[in-house]
Amino acid sequence: MAIPTQPASLILQSTELLASLLDSSPQAMAYFEVIAQADGSPADFRLVLANRAAMNWLAMAGYVRAGSTFTSLHPWATETGWLGELLQVFESSQPAQRDLRHPAVGQWLRVSARPLANGIVLDYSDITELKQHGTTLRKAELVQSVLDETPAGMIASEAIRGVDGQITDLLFVHVNRQVERLLGLTPAQLIDKLNSDVFPESMVNGIFDRYVEVIESGSPQVFDCEYRADGVDGWYRVTARRLNDGLVVSFLDITTLKEAEAIYAQQTDLLQMVLDNAPAGMVLWEAVRDTTAERTIIDFRFRLANRMNAFLMGHSDSSPVGKRLLKQFPRFENSALVTALHEVFASRRATGMIFSDYGAQPGGWFDSQLIPVGNEVLMICLNVTEQHTSQRTQKEMADLMQAIVVNSPVGLALLSPQHNAEGDFLDFTYRLANDTLAALSGRTPAQLIGKQLLELFPGLQDSDYYRGIMHVMQTGEPRRVTIPYYQDGAAGWFDNLLIRQGDDLLLCVTDVTERQNHQQQLELLNGALQQSNENLQQFAFIASHDLQEPLRKVQSFGTLLRTQYASQLNDAGVDLIRRMEASALRMSVLIRDLLEFSRLSTRQEPTKAISLNKLMANVVTDLDLVIRETGAKVIIDPLPTLPGDLSQLTQLFQNLLTNALKFHQPGSTPVIRLSHRKVSANTLAPNPLFPFLTVGDTSAGSPRLFHEISIADNGIGFDTKYTDRIFGVFQRLHGRTQFPGSGIGLSICKKVAENHGGAISVDSTPGQGTTFRVYLPV
Repeated sequence: MAIPTQPASLILQSTELLASLLDSSPQAMAYFEVIAQADGSPADFRLVLANRAAMNWLAMAGYVRAGSTFTSLHPWATETGWLGELLQVFESSQPAQRDLRHPAVGQWLRVSARPLANGIVLDYSDITELKQHGTTLRKAELVQSVLDETPAGMIASEAIRGVDGQITDLLFVHVNRQVERLLGLTPAQLIDKLNSDVFPESMVNGIFDRYVEVIESGSPQVFDCEYRADGVDGWYRVTARRLNDGLVVSFLDITTLKEAEAIYAQQTDLLQMVLDNAPAGMVLWEAVRDTTAERTIIDFRFRLANRMNAFLMGHSDSSPVGKRLLKQFPRFENSALVTALHEVFASRRATGMIFSDYGAQPGGWFDSQLIPVGNEVLMICLNVTEQHTSQRTQKEMADLMQAIVVNSPVGLALLSPQHNAEGDFLDFTYRLANDTLAALSGRTPAQLIGKQLLELFPGLQDSDYYRGIMHVMQTGEPRRVTIPYYQDGAAGWFDNLLIRQGDDLLLCVTDVTERQNHQQQLELLNGALQQSNENLQQFAFIASHDLQEPLRKVQSFGTLLRTQYASQLNDAGVDLIRRMEASALRMSVLIRDLLEFSRLSTRQEPTKAISLNKLMANVVTDLDLVIRETGAKVIIDPLPTLPGDLSQLTQLFQNLLTNALKFHQPGSTPVIRLSHRKVSANTLAPNPLFPFLTVGDTSAGSPRLFHEISIADNGIGFDTKYTDRIFGVFQRLHGRTQFPGSGIGLSICKKVAENHGGAISVDSTPGQGTTFRVYLPV
């Protein structure tokens, strides 16, 4: 297009009527004529005509008048590329549109440009409200969704200050959905309400003072509090953080946790009191088994023992806990005690016995009870030497056993079968029940003893649990079963040990509700963690792919600039293009390596037999050019065939060989040797790089075997204090100007070895070379 060098205002003179119409239009419009350079090419525009709305927009940049240049009215247009776009509109005669943010006032404009005569016409539209509304709405919806889905209740409030500036109250301004579930209060009952009106108790119990301290100091606080007022009843874990001149309080209901802690503490104190004050020796035995498939018992370990037991055994060590019976006291080999322990561990039935020679001195009689407790056996032992024939002593022993039953943290009951006159079985009657068992059923011992089982617990009729009781009574085989029971006064999950004791039934019951709840929570958390890991891996994969595309464009544009426009640039400009291309290439390599690293956790080909000899032959072929350029000598000893993923193992050994070639000594011939040997796991020294290769690990009775493939070079080496660092992602010991690379190669090697159930280690000496050792299962 030919561009006149004289103004075109004479061509665009408008009548007074036309000017009046333009000024009355709410649409901002302005006409700019082109300003040409000496060679006739367009360089800028000059304001010729603008209606009143357009003048208001243009005045944002300062004083405006006819004849003002476009760049003086829009000083940011050149660096943002807008001026270039408008010059293109004029030259191509093609209209264009652009949304931009005015840097002077922060408003958003939608500007349409179209060619007209010897210039362009610009239409300005204010779209600030549209932009802000869309962004604010999306952010608000996202934040509210996150807040509603969190398991914690959250309340945001603003400080109410008196005339002296002191905080006197809090105004609730926002709550999430969980508040109603946890406190039973709807948003309408909280929002725009004062803390003193909704939670007056908090104003006097110190909670409000904590909130004030958080707001004034800016330091968050986390605390547990018991709140049983204002319609709230429970324990809560509270986190308070300052927000502007207010705070955000999040809280979780920990009532169940606190109750469990109290019960546990009570049971622990009770057990400790029994142990410390019982006149009987008490030992909790744990079976020590061999490593064979049958897991045969070879000894018994003291899991718990009181001082009285040490006195009875006649040794000074008051705490044999953790020691083995036969190793510590060989005299018990083939003794009645060891025989009884074997029988109880095998049958899981409690037994009582009187035996001699429990103490260090010969002689003496000891009355003991061996009671299965979980996977262990509790032994309660009394020295009855002097009272062996005394009825009084026997009565004391009976009273002691009764005391233990009554105070046991395990619910214990003894039930006797009842029959009619014809001898037909009717039901079981409680003969004995301790406080713990009674509490589990919501009753007292007096409300149980003498009552029939099905009369108190009709829900057991025709249940698998009741049939299990009958099976135990008929066969004499103990049975252990965990059941949920939420009726007849009981509520929870209960672990039951059913043992026939003569003609009676011994019932041992433990409340495991908390354990069951924790197990369910753990399963949910594990599922969430697995889903989170899968999402993270998918994100890394997608992000790496999406980042490659703009890099390819940067590389392509750089190549075009260098090949087609280098003649128009000076040396510095060409050098900048080369640097840009080099940086883009380096970024592309980093992303590619990162993608490959992320794939190692999600993609693995089916395991098949891999010949490392063939694999290394292919690797050497791929690196042939580098080997010839460096003059390296690569020596490969015979290597094994092993199961694995061909693609991943190729990556591993190619990365290690590439590193050996890359980090060679300047001026010397690189010598690289690959060797192999089999090693046993119990010969490997402890190494943090492969903690799962347990020393002495065995499989089927034999030490576990590994292939050890060593890659040794005579390169520059490094200080071994950096051993942990070199296997980290993007970790480098040298600048990339010295040695190229992404810093991911050794991370990939470590991941591949671990994927195959193996590990990798390294030894190095600066100036002498490096040896990597790869361990893969045989």
